[in-house]
Amino acid sequence: MAAEPKYHELYYSSLWKFFSVKKDTLISFLILTTAIFIHYILNSLFPDNSYAWVISILIWGCGLYWVRRSIPVVILFLFFISYLWIPYYHFFDSKQISIYHHFQSSSMINRVSFLNSIFVGFFSLVLKNISDKKLLEPMRWVKSNEIIFYLTLIPCFISLYFGLRGESLIVSGYGQSEVQKSALHEYFIVFYLFTLLFMSKDSKIQKVIVILLLIFYSFKTLIYGGRIEVIQIGLLFFYVYYNYLKNISRFLIYGFMCAGWIFMSMMGSIRSDPVLFLESLNSSTSFISFFISSGNSPYLMTTSSDVYYSSMRMLGLVDIGVLDFSNSFHSFLSYIFNIFLSFSEYKVLSNLAILKVSEYPVGGGGLIHTYFFVWLGYIGVILIAFFLGGIIQLMHSNCSFVIRVYGLLLLVTFPRWFAYTPINLVKICIVGVIMYFLFLVVKGSLKNSTRIKRFL
Repeated sequence: MAAEPKYHELYYSSLWKFFSVKKDTLISFLILTTAIFIHYILNSLFPDNSYAWVISILIWGCGLYWVRRSIPVVILFLFFISYLWIPYYHFFDSKQISIYHHFQSSSMINRVSFLNSIFVGFFSLVLKNISDKKLLEPMRWVKSNEIIFYLTLIPCFISLYFGLRGESLIVSGYGQSEVQKSALHEYFIVFYLFTLLFMSKDSKIQKVIVILLLIFYSFKTLIYGGRIEVIQIGLLFFYVYYNYLKNISRFLIYGFMCAGWIFMSMMGSIRSDPVLFLESLNSSTSFISFFISSGNSPYLMTTSSDVYYSSMRMLGLVDIGVLDFSNSFHSFLSYIFNIFLSFSEYKVLSNLAILKVSEYPVGGGGLIHTYFFVWLGYIGVILIAFFLGGIIQLMHSNCSFVIRVYGLLLLVTFPRWFAYTPINLVKICIVGVIMYFLFLVVKGSLKNSTRIKRFL
C-alpha cells in the first residue's frame, strides 16, 4: 500500500501549483502589454501605417485560444472579428470606411484599432482558461411555475404588439419606411427570459407557446428591418433551453453559425432595396449580382464599417473640442444614471453617436471601448474590459442569482452593447435582475398562500 504524502509535501505541491498559475498569468500579461506597447509605438511614429492593426488581430487570436473551452464566449469573440477586421478593407482594398468623410483618415482608423487592442487584450486576459463546466443550467435556476409562466406572457404580448409598428420593408425599403420602435421591443428579451425560466419542459402547450413567441418576434423584427434583436432572442432561447449549447456538438454549432451569418448578410442586402431584390428573382445572374454588386463600390457599406466610422467620429469630435471634458463628464453621468432618466431630456446625452449628427453625419452605433475612452480615457477602456470579463468569469462559477441573470443577459445582448451602445449594461441587464427578484417574491407569495389555504 502506497504511503500517504506528508503534510509538507502537500503544502509545497499546492504552493508550487499556486505560483505556476500566477507565473502563467504574468507571462500572458507581459506578452499582452508588450504587443499593446508595440502597437502604440507604431501608431506614434507612423500614424498612417498599414500594418499596426494586425496586432489587434493577433491579440484577438490569443484571446480566442484562451476562451476556447466556453462556447458562449467563443461566439462573443467571433462576433468581435467583423469589427476588428475593418482596417483591412481600407489598407488593402483601398475602400473608404463608410460613405461619410469628415473624419476619414488612416491615422484615425489606426487609433480605433489601438483601442481595439487594449479592450480585447484585457478582456481576454480576465477570461483566460474560462470553462463552461461549472455553468449552472438556467432551467434549474428556479422550479417551473404555471401561474408565473402565464403571467410573463402578458408583457411579452404587449411588447410584441406595441413595440414595433408602422410600415414594414414589404411596403418600402430600409430607411425609407416610417417605423415607430419603442423600448418595449428591445425589452421583450427580458420578458421572454422569464417565460423560458418558469416554463415546464413537460408541458407541450407551454413549449408551443414559447416557440411561437420566438418565431413571431423574429419574423416581425426582420420585416421591419431589424437583425440584432433576432440574434439576441435566438441566443437567449438556445442558451436557456439547451443549457448554453453544452450538449450540442461544436460541429453543429459552427455550422449553424455560418448559416446564420449568411442569412443575416443576405437580409442586410435585401432590406437595403427589397424591390430590387424581388426583381432580381427573375434571373439567376441578376440574383447573384444583387448580393455581390457592393464589392465594386469605393465605399465599405456594412453595419460593421458604419460602427467603426462612428467610433472614428467620436475621437474626431474630441480632437476638435466638441467633446471636451465637461461634455464627456455629463455624458458619462447620463449613462450611469440612465435608468432613472427615462422621461428626461438628459437621457440622450449618453448617446455619443447622435451628438452633432446634423453637422457631422454618421450611420450610428459605436464600439464600447471608444465610448469609455471618450468618457474616462485609457483607464476607462481597461476598466470596462475588466468589468465585463469579471462578470462573465464569475457567472461561470458558483455565483449569486444577480450575477447569473446579469451575466446571461450580457452574453445574449453583446451585439448591442459591443457595437452600438453600452446602455444595455445599465438598463436591460439591471432590469432583468430586478424582474428576476420580483418573480421570486411572487413565487414565494403564491407558495405561502397555498400553505395557508391548506392549513385552513
